[in-house]
Amino acid sequence: MIVYNKNCSKPEDCTTLKNSICATLNTTETSNTTSNTADTMVNVSKTICRCKTGFYYNTQNISCDKVIDKKCQDEETRLSCLRVGNANCKKNESCKCEHGFVKGDGGISCETVYKKRNCSDDTSCSKLQHSVCVKPARTTVAMTSIASTESSSSQIIYGKCECDSGYYYNNSQFACQKVLRNACGVSDGANTCSDVQHAICAENKTCVCGPGFEINTENTSCNEVHNSSCTPQNQHSGCLFLPNSICTTETKNSGSAHMTVPYPTTSTLFSSPSTTTTKTTRTAAATTPSQQSDETKSNKCLCQHGYYYMQRNRTHAACEPVLGRFCDDAHECSGITNAVCTKGLNSTAPLRCYCAHGFDSNKELTCFEVYKKRNCSDDTSCSKLQHSVCVKPARTTVAMTSIASTESSSSQIIYGKCECDSGYYYNNSQFACQKVLRNACGVSDGANTCSDVQHAICAENKTCVCGPGFEINTQNTSCNEVHNSSCTPQNQHSGCLFLPNSICTTETKKQWVPHI
Repeated sequence: MIVYNKNCSKPEDCTTLKNSICATLNTTETSNTTSNTADTMVNVSKTICRCKTGFYYNTQNISCDKVIDKKCQDEETRLSCLRVGNANCKKNESCKCEHGFVKGDGGISCETVYKKRNCSDDTSCSKLQHSVCVKPARTTVAMTSIASTESSSSQIIYGKCECDSGYYYNNSQFACQKVLRNACGVSDGANTCSDVQHAICAENKTCVCGPGFEINTENTSCNEVHNSSCTPQNQHSGCLFLPNSICTTETKNSGSAHMTVPYPTTSTLFSSPSTTTTKTTRTAAATTPSQQSDETKSNKCLCQHGYYYMQRNRTHAACEPVLGRFCDDAHECSGITNAVCTKGLNSTAPLRCYCAHGFDSNKELTCFEVYKKRNCSDDTSCSKLQHSVCVKPARTTVAMTSIASTESSSSQIIYGKCECDSGYYYNNSQFACQKVLRNACGVSDGANTCSDVQHAICAENKTCVCGPGFEINTQNTSCNEVHNSSCTPQNQHSGCLFLPNSICTTETKKQWVPHI
């Protein structure tokens, strides 16, 4: 007797049909109580023997067979396929698990591939596109255990199917989708951008590469721009995503790299194999024609002059100005000529790269000499050169008339140059304003000729002193005439020592009284 579709009251009523159950089936039937009324549809519940989920009724064999991989040639088979979760049965096709799922439970269900499917290699994960087989690391202990039983080459290590690099698992679509240039920061899909190193979730809720990194051609990774290949003909061809960088030629000869731009490239907040670099010679090496044949040249994105490369964190790299950066030694400031590692004017401040005394910064990119090169509007503009003042050109009557004819002279800024203050000369070797008097003279180094102080001479001992008849002032900045200067009578030489044959005497002035 055929059991399938027969009424049942308990599971035992269906045991003669393997893989069947006694199930309640809700259907609709026509109801016609009298011949004079129209047919009506009513809901009817039946308890009958049916094939279990994952099976269909094979009319030829009178059996319940597995439905997955069977051709959907009739409605019964199609409905049996659709009862299997995540299975689909298209017309004239076989019942198949949907993408991202694979047969499980002995071939009667569809289970997710992601992190549940045991795999031996990547082909085992083919049902989940863009996935790979990730196996656990084989420790030394495990390897020793395997070797003690059988050859490790015959030992199969199983792993789990996970999304390939550059992809994340979309829980709602059961698929591995690209991280970059896809939506992020939303609950649906749970793309946090974290599956791609150096990626961030931008303000427009799209995963992009962080500053200093560029998306690759496959849109699967963020590549570091610094030190990457570029095209010199187009300065921004490969360096666009690293501001303040330039495409320049790196020449290598006998294993030594010579950078055409002078700057350090190593300071980072953290180190990794992909980001740690070594410091290189900062000046181009002179080569002979014979040496040039041994050179190889490659175009790289490197920080411009005045900048150094650093990674602020794992998603942000940049070319930062050398001036103002924290430093431990002078070498970290060597990217800019005449920059030093110092605390500046604040003795408790941390060490930073600043322009050396006598130099000022130009938009934080270079240190230029202040003396006679710095444009100044007042003395404070010359503060980087101690003992200097702002010397402005004389404003002629013609110039004043020209200014007055256009606008108020009070609003016209006249610029000058920073020069040493009175009593000081500019020491070219030390880039400093130093006192003329009581300093060395008559030597090329420093070029102190004593001429910057009136009445000063270079003595036989090569020191600037005041000439005969003149005396140095208390600030050591000028030579004052001794004659007619104040003195103390009690000590004849108290103020007259530098004027031989002079004496400190009292000068009496007669007061004229008008005659009445």
